[in-house]
Amino acid sequence: MTENMHITILAANDVGLITANIDNHVLYGDENKVPLLQQGKIPINMGSGESCFHPDELIFIDRGKGVECMSFENVFSLVETEENIKILSGDINGLRFETLEQASVRIYEDDLIEILFTLGKKIKVTKDHPIPVYQNGKLTVKLAETLEKNDRVILPFGQFSQEDIEFDLLDELKQSPLVEKVWLNNPSFVNNEFEKIKNSISLKHPQDIKRTGTVKVKDILEYKSLLDAQYSNSVIFTSISQPNAIPYKFKLDGEFARLIGYYLAAGWIIDKRLYLSFGAQEAEYIEDAKCILKKLGIKFIERLDNNKLIFIVSSYLFSYFFEKVLHCGLDAYTKTIPTHIFRSPAEIKLEFLKGLFRGNGAISLPNKSKTLTIEYCTVSKVLAHSLIILLQSFKIVSSLRTWYPKKLTIETYLIIVNGLEHTKLIGEGFGKKWLLYQAIADNQRNVTPRNYRSKTDFSLIKVKSLTKEVYRGKVYSIESANSHLIATSGILIHNCFPKDAQALARTAQ
Repeated sequence: MTENMHITILAANDVGLITANIDNHVLYGDENKVPLLQQGKIPINMGSGESCFHPDELIFIDRGKGVECMSFENVFSLVETEENIKILSGDINGLRFETLEQASVRIYEDDLIEILFTLGKKIKVTKDHPIPVYQNGKLTVKLAETLEKNDRVILPFGQFSQEDIEFDLLDELKQSPLVEKVWLNNPSFVNNEFEKIKNSISLKHPQDIKRTGTVKVKDILEYKSLLDAQYSNSVIFTSISQPNAIPYKFKLDGEFARLIGYYLAAGWIIDKRLYLSFGAQEAEYIEDAKCILKKLGIKFIERLDNNKLIFIVSSYLFSYFFEKVLHCGLDAYTKTIPTHIFRSPAEIKLEFLKGLFRGNGAISLPNKSKTLTIEYCTVSKVLAHSLIILLQSFKIVSSLRTWYPKKLTIETYLIIVNGLEHTKLIGEGFGKKWLLYQAIADNQRNVTPRNYRSKTDFSLIKVKSLTKEVYRGKVYSIESANSHLIATSGILIHNCFPKDAQALARTAQ
């Protein structure tokens, strides 16, 4: 490159797209030549380059809330409006987050390579995308089209941040139009603090709230610190005539984590009502869910429907909590693991997995063998791959099968856990059902897995085959600080942006 190289590209700031310049390999966004990354802005390249990902491939990011699984296409749309995005990365020392430094999109017309690995894992990239390959105890790089059968790639292990989490629905509602319809009930608060709050009451006759102990949430938000300190047992609801009140604070403990797991496995939201479904014979799980809801003070009704026992929670706010705060999804197709689960302590994560596998998992003996496996089935691609990463954080290597069931046009995902230590860890969460398989597990040999090899901080899987696909359309690339990222199925993949930058430089010359 010449000494005075100058290239104009697009970048994103807090307003939207801006122009940015490359001068001597450094990206600037203003006349003072302050590098974009020092300004907290992520450069976006809309131009050339060769090595990229198919738009449907997945990546794991953190926007300060915890791990989120998104397609490259969706992440690219975030870059235009958000700053300080981190992406899940790693190496032979395990998982870690790195700053997202650059992103690019372009039109590509050539072969894509779908790489199929052992354990059913696969990824689709442009033909000369760099792939980290494990050889002689270290990582080297091969282009996708030059990979050979039995080349090995890594699945890094590692726990995420662990913190105690409490949800505050009043804080969540502050910026929502819904706050106009929310009421808070706590007679002690209203009567003890009436002289403080009466001037903020929007009712025609403020004295009326002393009779009901109920006040509009928007009227008392300025006294939130007082509520938190002395009246955190207050409840909120959206209907005075038929209140279905819920607490305004929830702690993410083991019981609530299990409830989230039950919902993701067999729950849905329709018409502002939350539903949980269990097989009528699953007495242990039904009783567990019932006790959790009662302990939380959540009212519900039970309905028996075709050998299914369904809990119905007719609370707009509880549904809002699961949809808008936890972002669990509304139905089987949109389910995803809340970011908060990834940030929680390991024991809370295990309780979540317990509810998830109880709700839609199975213990099986494939082909009448004497080797137990644990399976989980979902039609949500994001949930499937988020679960793979969560398991990987516990050093559990799972395999993946996909297929299209009869009468369904959407792909279905089956996550399979095997290996004696791993099946015991997940299997024991099934409770009494696990006792039916305990003797088999106790007599099962702890054999070395055939399809992967685990090291201290990562596991190795092999390339099985390469398939070429003629393609014309958008492809995406992301660059992290350490040149690696974790993509679909938990595989460590090399960044692709540096080559794009070189191509831009050559074009300018």
